[in-house]
Amino acid sequence: MAMNATQAKNLSKRVKFGTPGGHKLCALCRRVALRDRTLCRRHAGVSSPGPGMAEYRLLQRWRTVALIPPDLAAHPAYASLVSLPARIRCPHRVAMVLAWPTRHEEPMAWHALAEHAYRLATEVAPVARDPGLGLAHWDAMT
Repeated sequence: MAMNATQAKNLSKRVKFGTPGGHKLCALCRRVALRDRTLCRRHAGVSSPGPGMAEYRLLQRWRTVALIPPDLAAHPAYASLVSLPARIRCPHRVAMVLAWPTRHEEPMAWHALAEHAYRLATEVAPVARDPGLGLAHWDAMT
């Protein structure tokens, strides 16, 4: 059976048949590729958006599936990081989430993380936010 013009075009751009929206896939790892390229961000060598953004996305995924314990979210050390920039706040919050289950077995390690969070909150200048955008409420959730 011969291919029609659409099928030939899809094969030339590495579009997987049956993919919703017809996204092109990376030739190396089968992730969604960049526009007009056959490689994804990782394999094309495109830099990440900035420091701390991978941790930010990780925290958002954890919050969406309720993996951040409510007791940790209410903890003063966790909440004290809200005014810091994402490049500082998010990696430290990921460390706090990962250390939360072992806080009773290793109390000194947890205490060191909490003290470091308090110290960061007092030493690092907070991010200037536009109150009209409502970003403070969004960042308080991460």
